Amino acid sequence: MKTSPPEQKKTASASLLVGAYCRVSTDEQANVVEGSLDNQQHRMRSFIDIKNMQEAGWGKLVEIYIDDGYSAKDTNRPAYQRMMKDLVRGKINTVMVTELSRLSRSIPDFCDFHKVLDTHEGKFLSIKEQFDTSTPAGRMMLFNMINLAQFEREQTSERVAINCHSRSLRGLLSGGPVILGFDKLVGNTTTFTVNELEADQVRKLFSLFLEHGTLGRTIPVLESLGIKPKARSNKRNRLVKDGRWTVDSLSFVLQNKAYIGLKEVNKANKEKDQSRLKAWQRYTVVKASWPAIVNEETFKHVENVIRENKMRERARLDTSEARVFLASQICKCGQCGRPFVGQSAHGRNKVHRYYAHSAKRGDVIACARKRINADELEARIGEYLCEILLRAGYFDKIGGNVRKIITIKPEILRAEKNRLSLEIQKMVLAIKNTFRIQAELDPESEAIRTTAKELEELSRNKRTLEVELEKIKAKENQEADLDDAIDDLKTRLEAFRRGWKKSSAVAKKALLKDVLYGILVNPKGLSIQFRLKHGLNSDVTSIEVPMTEESSADVIELNKRRQQPPVGTDAASGFDNLGVSGSSILVNGRECRARTDDIHLVRVALYQLS
Repeated sequence: MKTSPPEQKKTASASLLVGAYCRVSTDEQANVVEGSLDNQQHRMRSFIDIKNMQEAGWGKLVEIYIDDGYSAKDTNRPAYQRMMKDLVRGKINTVMVTELSRLSRSIPDFCDFHKVLDTHEGKFLSIKEQFDTSTPAGRMMLFNMINLAQFEREQTSERVAINCHSRSLRGLLSGGPVILGFDKLVGNTTTFTVNELEADQVRKLFSLFLEHGTLGRTIPVLESLGIKPKARSNKRNRLVKDGRWTVDSLSFVLQNKAYIGLKEVNKANKEKDQSRLKAWQRYTVVKASWPAIVNEETFKHVENVIRENKMRERARLDTSEARVFLASQICKCGQCGRPFVGQSAHGRNKVHRYYAHSAKRGDVIACARKRINADELEARIGEYLCEILLRAGYFDKIGGNVRKIITIKPEILRAEKNRLSLEIQKMVLAIKNTFRIQAELDPESEAIRTTAKELEELSRNKRTLEVELEKIKAKENQEADLDDAIDDLKTRLEAFRRGWKKSSAVAKKALLKDVLYGILVNPKGLSIQFRLKHGLNSDVTSIEVPMTEESSADVIELNKRRQQPPVGTDAASGFDNLGVSGSSILVNGRECRARTDDIHLVRVALYQLS
């Protein structure tokens, strides 16, 4: 019998909007052609097709969310986070997985997931464990399975930790980078072998530190002698990667017991209460499987000097809160990019505080501003941030500029999404054709190995395209993320305004760093970089937009305004040398600056701080 239009509408509204979630825990699994990811997708597509054949209009696959190379121990997974946002926004109303462990292996995380489902009337389907979660017995069985998954994960983690601990007690390595003075043998990564050339440099390094007494004074000497740190690929250690010493990298070498033939076991737990730890978690020092290259007496002497330096520095900081530089670590030169560091000088009647270029001895500083009064800078920045929310419509202009800078046009996203989807379809067809050819070949022939390599290459290309498609899909949801980021900034500015005047110097420094990523000292004044840190996708950080160049007419106009100080400021305060030439935005640690059409924000900021 033909279904009437009202009944058709009811069936359509009742159909499920399915978000299929796939996950593997290692990149190796993700690159296997017939591996876990491809199997998960195939099983879920087939399940939905079968359900729709059994019951017309049962559900529609809206999107597949893929996390390749992510563990289920927590929810710090990009595709998972995007799926949950789509669930909240109503894009999907059902989450499907092949088995429960693909979604989560943590009871608290699954409870949070289930709470979101209940709040938004969503459904959860697992092909392997098909429980009726509408009944108490079904929910009990579901949580029991999650409990078992968490138990399996924790048991595996503990077993690996015990094995690593056993190896460490024998003085062997369990991974980690090679340190200066040593190499690793090809085929044997469990121990170090001495690199004689670097070992001489290490011994020279220790003697130079004892001669000069501090890390800061030792670094220039090492660089002048051409002694460089061991090359490492760690992205967080960019200076060391470039062959330059830092205070942290030099301190690591000087305090590393590996140089006296000892190995520290569970070093991360050194400061914890050992009586509360299990036997395989406790910190201890054992004889290493490699020889010492530094004299033990020299090493202990260096340890004592470093300890005394820390005690003196701590005593100085504890008794000199008045000398805390609030903008240290975030203030830098807008021309050369070098940090502006806090310095002080004793005048006839008081101590003068200022920020100046950090430069090596003998460097010529060609920048227009070589230093700036610290009291004036800190006071004006504090006043400006406290007044942002009080000025009508001012914060809305900041939020508008954030959207202008990092929002991508929907039509561009759609075109790129369609292009990638077409490329993936072509790649899937090529994989199927190659499989068909491979099935007809002799298993012992050379051609079978050639087609296997081709399949691996096609699979890698397919995964690359799928990752790019995931990024494009994430950008489509960016508008709501921007709202969250702007609201978060507004909340932090409100907290800054409430706490600024009554806070100690140390607390003020923390408040300032929570709101601002950077303060740029430019020839015409200051630029500030707001820190956005809520909900934005990581690939947004790659957007770079040049700063607006002010015309001479703008500067003349603004200089005229400076003759009339803003309401609530002191005309005789002597701040004519300060101003904001622009207000740049920082997204997740990367700088985005105002475009030409953002000149109104530049003008407002100049008027505010001049």
